[in-house]
Amino acid sequence: MTNLPCKLLATLLLASVASGAVPAQTRPESAVSPEASKVLKKTGEALRGLRSYEMEMKGSTRAALGDGKYRDFAGTVHYFVRPPDRLAAHVLGDGVERHVIYDGQAIVVYAPRQKKFARIPAPGDISTFLAQMDALRGIELPIASVFAWGSATDPMRGMSSGAYAGTGSIDGRACEHYTYDKAKVSWHIWVDEKHLPCKLVMVDTQDPGLPGYSADVTIKPTQVPDEAFRFVPEAGVEEVELSEIAETDS
Repeated sequence: MTNLPCKLLATLLLASVASGAVPAQTRPESAVSPEASKVLKKTGEALRGLRSYEMEMKGSTRAALGDGKYRDFAGTVHYFVRPPDRLAAHVLGDGVERHVIYDGQAIVVYAPRQKKFARIPAPGDISTFLAQMDALRGIELPIASVFAWGSATDPMRGMSSGAYAGTGSIDGRACEHYTYDKAKVSWHIWVDEKHLPCKLVMVDTQDPGLPGYSADVTIKPTQVPDEAFRFVPEAGVEEVELSEIAETDS
């Protein structure tokens, strides 16, 4: 994982991730079980099958600062999603507040504390938005793995192992726990009986500081109005290039 400045917004945007990330268990390499493979496909299909919903992710992220130092950042992200081409997110984290809006034509990144916003043309759908965000700053968007599970662009393809790990309770929800490994990255995924995610954990096991993220996920199907995907700047808010918006507000 790279240093914090090029990762912070993406990580918060994609998941509120956890400072106490679950380290990968030591175990021999094994094939992906049919059950573990199937749950990713079903979860991706369940999310893409929702016509309109809110999703909240709470947690923290551990990021490498360089010189062997790490920092844990707490945060929340509240999403409004209308597949296939509408997504809005309100990001609140340590030293960061952002509104990110995608309406199928352009991406808006708004920093209210800086009184700046950037607009980037990106006609397409949510996968276009994710790819464009990655291309603009060379940042990985962990949330992309959720939207793309089971699709042709599923980033979880090529896993070295995947297995069922038992049943657990996440915020009072009975959820099934699965573990996966790919390219020295360990994933822990919990899904409920409707195949919707309850919790996501990712750990970079090749880094001794175990940077990564963990997020509890709550999804509520609801009719999201068109206004959620529109941005009208207030007086005094300046339109700038995305590079002119600082990574943090403090």
